[in-house]
Amino acid sequence: MKCLICNSDSEFLTRKNYEGDFKILLEQNTYMKCPQCGFSFSKTIQEMSDLEWEELNFGFHKLLESQKFTDDINQPPYIHQANLINILSKLGLIDLQHSLDYAGGHGTLTKILRNYYGSDLPVYDPYVQDDNSNSLHYIEEIKGKKFKFINCSALFEHIRSESDLDEIASLVDEDGVLMIHTVICENIPADPNWFYFVPPVHSAFFTNKSMDIWMEKWNFSASVYCKDAKSWLLFKKDSEALQNSIKEVNSLLQSQFLIHKKGFVDYWKGF
Repeated sequence: MKCLICNSDSEFLTRKNYEGDFKILLEQNTYMKCPQCGFSFSKTIQEMSDLEWEELNFGFHKLLESQKFTDDINQPPYIHQANLINILSKLGLIDLQHSLDYAGGHGTLTKILRNYYGSDLPVYDPYVQDDNSNSLHYIEEIKGKKFKFINCSALFEHIRSESDLDEIASLVDEDGVLMIHTVICENIPADPNWFYFVPPVHSAFFTNKSMDIWMEKWNFSASVYCKDAKSWLLFKKDSEALQNSIKEVNSLLQSQFLIHKKGFVDYWKGF
């Protein structure tokens, strides 16, 4: 099978056998890895039909809800993401007037931004919406539209095809910013017990090199990483003003709150 990022031939990486409740959803997952850029993916999930994929996701999320996770739930760091977005907006580095929370689901991040920061982040999600969707700004159709700022949290690990990635990138305006939250590391281990292989719905695993290639393909020139928010911001255009703003914030906070780099910020090198 071909790599979704650089189109090289992939190789077998590892195979995971599930037990317990997960086995009811999926008995086995076979993972492949690109020897050129390191991008890895689930061969099992790529070969599923759309209906099988939807059923797997539905069953997995239903299982999570039935177990009523509280302290152990591994959700995105919403409050830190909201704080990051607020700071960037105040600095004029992102434009919330032309923004979108892509695959935003129940709109948790939007609710936090609205309740505690007085900002609005419209939500697009064709599969999941808040029960009281009237309380949120949902966008029903995005085809042909462009946005200055797009948040894409906990989605890249669910990518199944190159077209999925193309759609996301194509929505970003020529001077826009894409914010992503996922695990991106130097190397994907051939260990079936690696924590990111545990959820049977995780289908794509990015490396620093594969993200660098993807950024270049879609004309993103620079990136910024925020450890608190565990998120990267991919900028279509780099500038001296961007770099100066980052220095200003870091100086004020007396920390490396934001890390800037041309290309992709390979923060997690030893991971």
